Amino acid sequence: ARGKEAEKPRSEIKTDDIKVASMVAYYEKATGRALGHMDGVRVVEFADEYEHGWFEKAVDEVVASPEPINAPMPYIGKCLENWKAAGGVTKGRKKGSAAAGGGDDDYEPV
Repeated sequence: ARGKEAEKPRSEIKTDDIKVASMVAYYEKATGRALGHMDGVRVVEFADEYEHGWFEKAVDEVVASPEPINAPMPYIGKCLENWKAAGGVTKGRKKGSAAAGGGDDDYEPV
């Protein structure tokens, strides 16, 4: 039963949190992918930990990537971690990818 629950699309998971529901809707519309349960849990964590609007900007990074990103949620998480460490959302992309990590001087804070 647990395996089936993990496979439910995020849209089937009940939430009263409008912020999280908005983040999920943005992700699904921008990427064209349904969000699974485990990724939905990560979105809730992102909503609690990061500034408003950062998640959407990270999703935009995924969509704008010249190379396909097969695992967008870990990539989004890395973007958010890097931006938090840099003190804010950053413009552009790090050499290679925003998920690669590296020094703050690789980004220009917004």
